[in-house]
Amino acid sequence: EPARKLFQGVDVIGHSWSPEASELISELFRPVASSFEYDLSRQLEHNCSRDAQNESHGGPGEFFPMSCGRTMSQMLGIQRAIRLKSAHETARGF
Repeated sequence: EPARKLFQGVDVIGHSWSPEASELISELFRPVASSFEYDLSRQLEHNCSRDAQNESHGGPGEFFPMSCGRTMSQMLGIQRAIRLKSAHETARGF
């Protein structure tokens, strides 16, 4: 309850790679827009490692284990949150 009071008058929008936490996050923050997906960092890491070998991507190359996939996951999460925010604002004429 105290956390909820901090967000009165604030539109909370978010994306999470933890669908198992969706109920808790929704209860605590009451987002006006949210998206919960399963973590893609391992799949993204595989793609990074594969693509790093490609000459057009500067290959051959290597990344610290899980660094590329986690970075891509973070950027993708930010992109999805921005899209949620944009859709929310457009729907309300901001």
